[in-house]
Amino acid sequence: MTGESKNIEKSKGDQIFFGTYVYAGSAICKVIKTGFNTEIGKIAHKMIEIEDENPFAKQMRKFTNK
Repeated sequence: MTGESKNIEKSKGDQIFFGTYVYAGSAICKVIKTGFNTEIGKIAHKMIEIEDENPFAKQMRKFTNK
């Protein structure tokens, strides 16, 4: 979600998102948001609200099981 195309060093306390890879060392993470409270979830919720269901909205609905 952050859009970096290259490895970015993170420090203790930095926020990471689903899909983050640890390339060296190790990481312990605390989940702070799930479902519609995440950035992807917010996008999915907005897509569901659209009356004209386009192909992207259908995929988001399928992806979020809504």
